[in-house]
Amino acid sequence: MSNIIVLTEHRDGAFEEVSFELLSEARRMARTKDGNVMAVVLGNGISNMVDELAGYGADRIFVADDARLAHYDPQIWQATLSALCQQEAPSLILLPATTTGEDLAARLAVTKNWPLYSRSTKIKFHRDQIQVVRPVYAGKLQETITSISGLTCLVTMIPGVIGVKPAENNTNATLVPIDVVLPIEKRIEVTGFVPADPHNLKLTEVDVIVAAGRGLGQAENVSLVKELAGLLGGAVGATRVVVDLGWLDRKTQIGQTGTTVKPRLYVACGISGATQHTIGMKDSSVIVAINTDPAAAIFNLADLSLNCDAVQLLPVLIDQCRMRGKTTDDRS
Repeated sequence: MSNIIVLTEHRDGAFEEVSFELLSEARRMARTKDGNVMAVVLGNGISNMVDELAGYGADRIFVADDARLAHYDPQIWQATLSALCQQEAPSLILLPATTTGEDLAARLAVTKNWPLYSRSTKIKFHRDQIQVVRPVYAGKLQETITSISGLTCLVTMIPGVIGVKPAENNTNATLVPIDVVLPIEKRIEVTGFVPADPHNLKLTEVDVIVAAGRGLGQAENVSLVKELAGLLGGAVGATRVVVDLGWLDRKTQIGQTGTTVKPRLYVACGISGATQHTIGMKDSSVIVAINTDPAAAIFNLADLSLNCDAVQLLPVLIDQCRMRGKTTDDRS
């Protein structure tokens, strides 16, 4: 039997989509080996949100609900997960390739002497071994790695690559409370959490991107894109033409000669949809395209197509976002 542990991540009272991705993949793999999927949820005030994990493949849900887990504390999380792994002896531990997941996986790999395969895109059982595929050389090549039999493997998976399989009507998952395990020697003191400024994050790390195209007409109109991105808690992207014109920095460029992104929401403003750009954003979860040309190629990818002038529509969207934000503040 091959048991799989999945570390889930959550924010503001809701699970991150990558948690469902990993559970779905673990469910698929476990069924080929008659194994069990064990979801791990660490946090504070999270006990009432764990039931939905059963539908995505969790057979058992291990929950540590403690004020000391309110924010990521590497030593406490490592000690708690290590104790659980020693108890359950999993053959595979799946973690998201996020800041938290990558850091925790590396710590476990060093202390347990377990192999770690980071930033993977595919995974499967190959006989009694784990086989993963991951990009190398900035995504230009893919390498396939096969683990050594008998060793527990740590694998981090890039969010947004696998996709979320539909939830099943599984209500048989067992909820197992676990205790927080403190490290023998405390070397780190976590005093709080400071949210990152989306403007300073890499385009590959944000959930929302508002991108500028030449259809905005002039450099001054890029300020509308920046303002909408700020209100949505996202980052600003650009086509190569916009960068070449000097309207935005090279680091904002998305496409074949720029960055490849897969945000939850991609808003294309005045972007025609040239292949060299769309190859870098076509796998976004939701694409909203704004363009005056009804035959624009970007509309072929869009989930929502708005055939209008982005310069006229963006102020309306900005006003609506401000009004919604004000309403939320008034209610709170």
